[in-house]
Amino acid sequence: MYSQDVAATRAIETFKCLNEDHPLELYVLMYEDSYEEERYLSSLQRENEAIETLIKEQSLLLAPREFDVSRDSTSQLRRLTTPQRRDTRYLRSGSSKASQMFLCEDEEEENMENRQKVIVDLREFNSELPTVLYRRGIDLMAAMLEVGDYILSPDICCERKSPDDLTQSLLSGRIFKQVEQMKKCYKYYILLIESAEKYRNRNNPFQGEMSRYSRNVRSLFAILIREYPNLQVLWSVSPSHSAELFEELKLDQSEPILEIALKKKRDCNAEGIVDRAD
Repeated sequence: MYSQDVAATRAIETFKCLNEDHPLELYVLMYEDSYEEERYLSSLQRENEAIETLIKEQSLLLAPREFDVSRDSTSQLRRLTTPQRRDTRYLRSGSSKASQMFLCEDEEEENMENRQKVIVDLREFNSELPTVLYRRGIDLMAAMLEVGDYILSPDICCERKSPDDLTQSLLSGRIFKQVEQMKKCYKYYILLIESAEKYRNRNNPFQGEMSRYSRNVRSLFAILIREYPNLQVLWSVSPSHSAELFEELKLDQSEPILEIALKKKRDCNAEGIVDRAD
């Protein structure tokens, strides 16, 4: 090869790897300390830097290569509280394969009917909680909600906040508008404060990026509780804990209907409630 090129060299190497039975030798003609040699060495250096950058960027990627989409058939708590229907016609010894297949289909249909449903605000899919709910066997209905983040039943609405988000919402006053919307549209309205591992060892739950406003946050939080005495405040230590709380709250409750939830939003807006600005 007289005019050396990295791309041509890699193509020849690939051909040799794919055709090992073909003897191949490559000879390169190049003047020492010439411009062509310098250009070729620079190309090799850029190639090495590109490979190192690719390896570094790939190691920092947040998205996994393989996605785990497995989930429970129904929520664990729902299975414990729902009476199991047993059909003795298919449980007799010596039952045919066809009857066993029908039994499996009946159980699958029953699981589909027993699955709990939750309406989730689209913006909440940036958090981990929707994924945890899905894996626990709860069906999710995504919508752009103006009132609340999670609709658990026609009467239960929940607004989820991390400690730092709650601090910012209290300082800006947005949480008061959000709670007022939930109060007018739902019988039971909940504020879920979802913590994380980094907050477990802290004595003050409002420590974090906004810790310098700790005293003001406590005062505003007390005002919020006093202003809305019927507001249910739940504290969660992880998304898994939040999912367990949701399952308990949904016991003996009817499933939410997306159309009704959206109608409530329009009705609340028609009454002159200020829209939520997340």
